[in-house]
Amino acid sequence: GESPATSEERGQLLNSWRSDPERYVQRIRTAIEALRALPYVDASAIGMTGYCFGGSGVVFDVFSNSDIQVDVSFHGGISVHPNITTVFPAKPYLTFQSGGADESA
Repeated sequence: GESPATSEERGQLLNSWRSDPERYVQRIRTAIEALRALPYVDASAIGMTGYCFGGSGVVFDVFSNSDIQVDVSFHGGISVHPNITTVFPAKPYLTFQSGGADESA
């Protein structure tokens, strides 16, 4: 993995992932598959939660028609996802939390 040393480098790295939702979702799904392969994990009952950049990843995964059972996004961004206007059957459990009065959101 990459370990940026400065805030500017971290911002550049995060923006590189945000600007390529398919690449970001593939990385998330690779991690999910590794989790599912663990013998003590119920592969049919996996949930995902993320905050800020991780929340964006949750949203990106949702709009890529993921099979995760429960998704929670806190302050996740949605504006850069190309499928944000795509309509498909919603998951049984999805919540998107964002503070409207939070000036940093």
